[in-house]
Amino acid sequence: MGSVRLLATGRAACLLIALSRLTGGSCQGALDRYPPAAWTVPAFVDNFDLTNSATFDQRVLSYSGWWRRGGPILLYLGNEGPIETFYNFTGAVFEHAEALGALAVFVEHRYYGQSQPGGFRLRGKQDLRGLTVEQAMADYAWFVPALKRRFRCGPAECPVITFGGSYGGMLVAWFRQKYPQLTVGGIAAGAPVDFYPGGQAQAAFWNATLHTFTSFGTPGCAE
Repeated sequence: MGSVRLLATGRAACLLIALSRLTGGSCQGALDRYPPAAWTVPAFVDNFDLTNSATFDQRVLSYSGWWRRGGPILLYLGNEGPIETFYNFTGAVFEHAEALGALAVFVEHRYYGQSQPGGFRLRGKQDLRGLTVEQAMADYAWFVPALKRRFRCGPAECPVITFGGSYGGMLVAWFRQKYPQLTVGGIAAGAPVDFYPGGQAQAAFWNATLHTFTSFGTPGCAE
């Protein structure tokens, strides 16, 4: 077996690595295949308190190996984890970046990895009041113009397309809805934006789950 493009995560990724080694092949994630530039941007600790100018360093990884100046930017909106993890295992971003001559950028979600706001404090411990969807999306809303300035994009250049999966996919959908002027589109994978109590999507999911436990579980399992 030749080179394996690693797109999976968790146990599936480990299985692919093991199979690759057994068959004498090579198995690398994007961190090895496309070594990123690592940098930070200042982000407001509280985007909605105009009296609070405190900032923290938000971590960013980027790869410009295929990019032509003025070309598109594929921006992965970080979700719940260190940004290196999503960079390493989100192969679709790099496949599209190569095909489009695009810049691949991954920005880390606040409170994860190295992007740690320090301005919220409660009884000597970190307060998680700043860990909200609204704050995260506001971070990204500030980030997009800063990203274009960094790479010297003109007003009509560097169209931004966002990517995300699961919670990150939900961020992509919501970001496109709330800040439509900042991007030209978004790819939201596995984004259950309507999965809330009382919703039809949630009811269908739990009905299917209950059926599984009733049919295949031990007596009383479904209860």
